[in-house]
Amino acid sequence: MSDGIGATAVSAIFGGIGVAASLIATTFLTGWRSRGIADGLGEKLITNVNELREEMRDAHDGFIKQTTETFLGIREKIRDVEIWNRDNFVRRSDFSAAIEGFNQNIRLMSSQFTAEISKLEVKIDKLQDRH
Repeated sequence: MSDGIGATAVSAIFGGIGVAASLIATTFLTGWRSRGIADGLGEKLITNVNELREEMRDAHDGFIKQTTETFLGIREKIRDVEIWNRDNFVRRSDFSAAIEGFNQNIRLMSSQFTAEISKLEVKIDKLQDRH
């Protein structure tokens, strides 16, 4: 959305400059014609204003194209970062489930170690009783 707003603002600026140039040219041309100043000068002024309009239109089109390409590049980079994050980071719920699984395994191993130690103690006691 922001690139549309920027393009609209730039269009308004260039359009305003074009209108101002046309008004100035028309004012001078009208004044010169009423005073009898050579029509050739007025035609040259109109030609220059038209050339200025073309240059401004070309500059505006180039600016819009460059800005559009920039915003598309930024959008693509953001998409790449989102995909990388999706592929390389673990979701909180998945992480919690994995930690809970580790905790269950540790509790199970602890109870198994306790049972094995109890068996070893019984065997040690039997060996001590023999001697």
